[in-house]
Amino acid sequence: MASITVHGLIGRQVVSIAEGERLGVVKDVLFDPTARTVVAFALGGESGESILAFGKVRRIGPDAVMVDQKADLQSGPTEGAKRFSEVEKLPAISVDGVNLGSVADAEFDSERSFLLTVDVRSGGVLGIGQQKAVYSIDKVKSFGTSAVTLDPGATAAGGSE
Repeated sequence: MASITVHGLIGRQVVSIAEGERLGVVKDVLFDPTARTVVAFALGGESGESILAFGKVRRIGPDAVMVDQKADLQSGPTEGAKRFSEVEKLPAISVDGVNLGSVADAEFDSERSFLLTVDVRSGGVLGIGQQKAVYSIDKVKSFGTSAVTLDPGATAAGGSE
């Protein structure tokens, strides 16, 4: 299984195989908060924002996201999807009412689109002394508009930085 973080994907160029054309760069990742899957990428380009459905991605390479053709892009929003930028920096709160920190990143399966983990950061000043905890996606109860909630038995899958 190949995986990538949202921040590892942001800024990556998207290239059409058929036209050999750069279509834009990934600006945001859209996900289905119920199914816990990545559904699309928001791209920034010369003609404004466009949406690339995850199903149209041929391959996520180390330097570029490859699609078959330029026509694979769409212009409208993806119904029911939430942008990662909407949950980034939200407080991560346990259902016991403990503030665990704030959402910093997420990791997903780059071949099958499943969200795998959510990174939560706490403490520190300007990143110095900051603690990082990685929670399995099954520990997330909800991706709300004001907070991301984690179940009370949520134990971190990772350590600190």
